[in-house]
Order: sequence, then C-alpha cells, then structure tokens
Amino acid sequence: DIILGGLALDYCVKETALQIRNAFVCIRVIVNLAACRSVAKESEEKAIIEMENQGIIFIKSCDELELI
Repeated sequence: DIILGGLALDYCVKETALQIRNAFVCIRVIVNLAACRSVAKESEEKAIIEMENQGIIFIKSCDELELI
C-alpha cells in the first residue's frame, strides 16, 4: 500500500497517484483526504473522479485504514 497526501490534490497528488497506479498495478494507492488540499473545488471533484476510475482508494482519515 502507498498512502498519499499533499498540497494540490487536483494536480500534484493526482498525478503522483496516477503515476504510481500505472507503474505498480499490484500496489493499492490510497489518498488520505485529511492530508490534502486542492487548488479549486471544481478541479478537485474532477480529479477524484479520474483517480477513482483508475482504482485509487480514498479515506477521510487514517482511522479508516483499518476498514480497507
């Protein structure tokens, strides 16, 4: 598993998550939304949809790691 967070969820985090997902399809990529911020709400929504379509998992806090 790789857990990501960072600034610009809709740009930097998205690109990193997609690159990891494409390079290592056997690794689960998890984005912790509590550890992210986006540039804009509209681009955040599009980025999340794009990442979900590629199998990236989202959590709202580290407490949710036990559930996935």
